[in-house]
Amino acid sequence: MAQRIFPAASLSAVASPVDRYVTPAMENTDGWSQLAESLSRINPKLQGAIKTQHQHNVATEEAEGVNAADSIDPAISLNKNREGWKGIISQVRKRDQQMGTNNAEALVGASPHFQRGLVKAKAKRLGLGLNNHLSMQWERDVGGIKSIDDPEAVRRWTQEQTQAYAESGGVDRIDPIIAAEVFAPRAAQSQEAILGKHMTYRAKARVAAFTDEFSANIGLLAAGAGDGASSAEEWIAKMTMSESSGDSSVINPEGYGGWLQFGQDRLDDYNSAHGTDITVAEFAQDEALQRKVNVWHVQDIDKLISENGYLSQGYSLDGLRAVAHLGGKTGMMEFAETGGANGNTADSNGTSLSAYYRKFAGSAAADMQLQADEAIANGVSPKTVNETLVDSLVAQAKATGNKAILDAVGEISTGNGILGNISWVKEKITETKEEIDDELWETEQREKTREDQQRAERRRDLTATGFREIMEDPFADHRPLIEEAIALGEGELARTMHNLQEQLQGEERQVHTDHLAYTLLRKDIFDGIPKDEASQRIVEGVVNGAWTSSEADALYTDLDQSEEIGGMLRDPQVQNWFGNATSIIRERSEMKDVFGNVIVSGREVANEAEMEMTDNLLVFLEQNPSASKAQVRQYVRKMQREVLRDEAYMNINSREAAQGSDTPTQLDSDPATQQGATATQGVEDPLAHLSEDDIRLSAETAGMTPEEYIRSTGSERQLEGSWWNPF
Repeated sequence: MAQRIFPAASLSAVASPVDRYVTPAMENTDGWSQLAESLSRINPKLQGAIKTQHQHNVATEEAEGVNAADSIDPAISLNKNREGWKGIISQVRKRDQQMGTNNAEALVGASPHFQRGLVKAKAKRLGLGLNNHLSMQWERDVGGIKSIDDPEAVRRWTQEQTQAYAESGGVDRIDPIIAAEVFAPRAAQSQEAILGKHMTYRAKARVAAFTDEFSANIGLLAAGAGDGASSAEEWIAKMTMSESSGDSSVINPEGYGGWLQFGQDRLDDYNSAHGTDITVAEFAQDEALQRKVNVWHVQDIDKLISENGYLSQGYSLDGLRAVAHLGGKTGMMEFAETGGANGNTADSNGTSLSAYYRKFAGSAAADMQLQADEAIANGVSPKTVNETLVDSLVAQAKATGNKAILDAVGEISTGNGILGNISWVKEKITETKEEIDDELWETEQREKTREDQQRAERRRDLTATGFREIMEDPFADHRPLIEEAIALGEGELARTMHNLQEQLQGEERQVHTDHLAYTLLRKDIFDGIPKDEASQRIVEGVVNGAWTSSEADALYTDLDQSEEIGGMLRDPQVQNWFGNATSIIRERSEMKDVFGNVIVSGREVANEAEMEMTDNLLVFLEQNPSASKAQVRQYVRKMQREVLRDEAYMNINSREAAQGSDTPTQLDSDPATQQGATATQGVEDPLAHLSEDDIRLSAETAGMTPEEYIRSTGSERQLEGSWWNPF
């Protein structure tokens, strides 16, 4: 708050009774100014000193007003100022009463200088806020300002935004002098700042847009546009990138859709030629249809070009295709027959027929040079141009595996000499060529592996199905199967097929089935051997006379059912019961000499038992297709007990024990045998290879206790642990 100094009563102005002079009204007076007036008659020098103090107080109070506005609520500061002045006036009035003076009236009211400072502060704040307001409006692209290139139009925009801001902020209610002194300069500064920012932005945007266009055009040229006569598929690929950037479903605001952006008029041409009724919406959602229509589109244009002999006139096929695509067939004919007189005709995007012709026709390297020169002239940096050229050529070379594309760098100059002579470009091109060579080798290896896999897969199919076809009808013409095997390089397979057919056609000899081999193959089939291997073994059995064709048919039936039953057979509990049963039967069926050597193997009998159980399980599953795992296990457990009680799978000791006979067998009563047994007490125990669970299971199926069963076999095994319970 400004320092307050009050004039003494002795220095108060005194008017004479005859003085009729009236002092003119003065604005912004305070005690110091009145004091100076009073003293003017006494001492002019003192008056000057007091005026200087008055000016200092004015500046101080204005500064306090500004500071108050910047730091705290202006209303609070102003009220405090007023309260301070009221206190001063009260003190002066008391003194006036004591001294008979009237100095208090000069101090009535708050300091006008403080109030002026507040107003200036408000004008300053509004001026500073304008810059933020204009920046925000510009960022929001109000009125589409960001797309405007005309500086005068931008100035008008800033003025309009400033006026709206000033009206909403109350600038019109500020003292015009203060507004002109404080707000107006800042407003002008903010407008110029936005103008500069905008023009810089537009310059960068133009360069960026041209850079994007340059990059797209170089990409097309690198892809082969301009070679003059691409295939229909190649031309479609180039045009796709130009028209839709590869988006098959896009439909632009003008109703053109698909990869090549067809309109309804062109689709109607196709509809008329093919009797269809395709719309743009349907077309954009059907890529297969687009491929078909695209090829027709190119062929239709090529036919017109050929009929009129335009290529003999020196025109580029790709270029005329592009003109026809953009301007229609009629536009293309006019272009070719008038030397491009209608070349300035452009579409809604501003692309002219001549520009499209140049874009797709001519030398790729030459067109790249033109594009590079134009890009640099429009502000794109040479460094960016070089990088874009090299990146596009490298990308296309890698995509196509064509190293020749990279040779274009030796024909293009961008201000630093030939592009291909720049060191980093040389390194990039060399590296890319090596990568293409490596990728080509890897592709060849992958292709070879894929061909080998396909050949192996076809061989498996021939083995699994071809043999079966021959066996089902050996008198049919199966030469195609044999020829296919030869084409696959499978000569042995072809010979086997041929021999099989001849064998079946003349199958009159007596075949003695190899039951062991037959049973083992069935077991392997249900154990899940590959189908082609199983089929090969089935056929070999027929060719070698191991079994008949009807038995082979049964094996194929097993092969068909193996997937269905395989899961059940691989159930751990089922496998355990199957394994226990076959192990016991194999042991029962073995015959050993007095030295413990096996002279008759029980393997064949055990395999037959396993196949019998497998067949029974197949029948059960056929009769009970929805059987649960628990039900299957219950059936297998019951079947296992029945098989082990079957006399066909019991040795003589087990049968006699099961019948409860005490009659000794011939072996038991043979003195030589008894002597041999006595002489060989040190021979391995006959039950040594069985687990305790197997022994208990065997005893149960024989109707004996484990101890009785052990004694019946002549074993001296001693069991440990509790009685086995399978459930």
